[in-house]
Amino acid sequence: MYCGGALVQDKRSGSIQCCGCLSVMEEVEIEGVFVNICSNCGGIWFDVGELETLIERTAIREFHALGISQECEKMRTLVQSKP
Repeated sequence: MYCGGALVQDKRSGSIQCCGCLSVMEEVEIEGVFVNICSNCGGIWFDVGELETLIERTAIREFHALGISQECEKMRTLVQSKP
């Protein structure tokens, strides 16, 4: 895996090092998505698709808090328009 142009250890082989400060990152669950966070510098590592999933889940929760259902056409368009 690459981080800022540098090769870093692959998550599947155990803990990964932060590409910012080289500290061992801790796996943390956020909204049902497991991401790696550096307790030293605050860096965050997202595996493929994790950031998009987290954004989608957060958007759905926020829309529900506003009383807008997932069936709303504007919400469906927002959630489906992933870059």
